[in-house]
Amino acid sequence: MIALDGSQYFSSEKIHCHSCLTYKGAKGARRYSHQMLQAVMLHPHMRQVLPLAPEPVTNTDGHMERVDIKGRRHIYRWINQIPLNGSRDADLVNFFEYWLQVEQTCTYHNSWVTDLAVAEDNVVELVQSGRARWKIENETFNTLKNQGYHLEHNFGHGQRFLSNNFFAINLLAFYMHQILQLCDLGYQYCRSMFSSRKEFWNNLRIVIKIMLFRNFEHLLRNVADPPEIRAP
Repeated sequence: MIALDGSQYFSSEKIHCHSCLTYKGAKGARRYSHQMLQAVMLHPHMRQVLPLAPEPVTNTDGHMERVDIKGRRHIYRWINQIPLNGSRDADLVNFFEYWLQVEQTCTYHNSWVTDLAVAEDNVVELVQSGRARWKIENETFNTLKNQGYHLEHNFGHGQRFLSNNFFAINLLAFYMHQILQLCDLGYQYCRSMFSSRKEFWNNLRIVIKIMLFRNFEHLLRNVADPPEIRAP
């Protein structure tokens, strides 16, 4: 098995370098230190351990600016291994911040913390991931509540588990629709014929009530390209 742990191996109030971690000692004096994250291979019944490559914990920060083809300025700033809050035993985190400027006006600004080391080669991807976090609110809960799934409707409450079960069933339906949207060409084409999910669901309900279909694919084809049917 592999065990992972960190250890401080240097500490001083005077000797320091650019990679030193800094903190205030018990008497309030600034101290400089070096720490290492170390992994070892071990066996529960053997005393010998085999150390793997160490990973130094460094107190690095950075700044980067980019201008895209539309003339928008993207500004990134980051710093690693800083306390999460002002308490003495606060966890150390890696902080990064982002600004989007359009014609000297800041149109977006946000900041995040992560346990991943932030550097010039990954800060753009981390910012994109941080901004995508809101998809859980917009593309998930908002869709489930307002785009035809009626998540907030009381389908039944029961005595213990019924309400949770209805939520899980609703979520399962949403999950299957997401898979179809990603992988099924017939579903993708049919969905593209409608501007909103509500309109899509309503058309499915209408045709299912008045017509019989051989399978789901047959249903999607007829909804996407309905045949001309004249009333008697």
